[in-house]
Amino acid sequence: MNKKIISTNSNTKIVLLAAFAAFLAAGISSADISKFNTGPQYKTTADYTVLGKVNRIAKKKVPKIKHTTLNKKEIDTEGWNREKDGRWYYIQNGKRIVSSWIKDNERWFRFNEHGILEENSLINVNEKWYYAQQGGYIAEHQWFSINGNWYYAEDGGYLACNLWRYIDGKWYHFNERCELSVNTTIGDYRVNENGERVE
Repeated sequence: MNKKIISTNSNTKIVLLAAFAAFLAAGISSADISKFNTGPQYKTTADYTVLGKVNRIAKKKVPKIKHTTLNKKEIDTEGWNREKDGRWYYIQNGKRIVSSWIKDNERWFRFNEHGILEENSLINVNEKWYYAQQGGYIAEHQWFSINGNWYYAEDGGYLACNLWRYIDGKWYHFNERCELSVNTTIGDYRVNENGERVE
């Protein structure tokens, strides 16, 4: 008698078909059938299988782009202008004043080679010394002190240097560094601790 040989795969298919038919006959829903699924459960479309492992592609959060209005370049105006760091410069006829003087409200101001206002510093212009105070005002006709040394600014703003100067009824001597001479002898004269010449 000839025997019909059924492969293992065919037997498995027959068993599965018979089981499925039994489920349908018993009125079991497709949702119930899914409970018997022993394979990987794909929760999102981002799941995929690589070498038998279930991996999930992490969905990156796209950052929201903040639209900001860029600050427009500040347009220089005629006259005084200020840098972001607080330093002053001056525009005249559309150009920045550089290495030069301006007179504003009867006061003199000096700008360096970069066009920045000189402040709190001794400056040398054409072999004459000047002192730019806080605010850039050039000292004139006044005493001032720097690091314990006294100086005197003439009416034109330049400092008394290497000479005798008669101020408010008294004689004073200023050395080559424009500093007031004190407690010393200058030629035939002596000056006291206040720089006054002793007759």
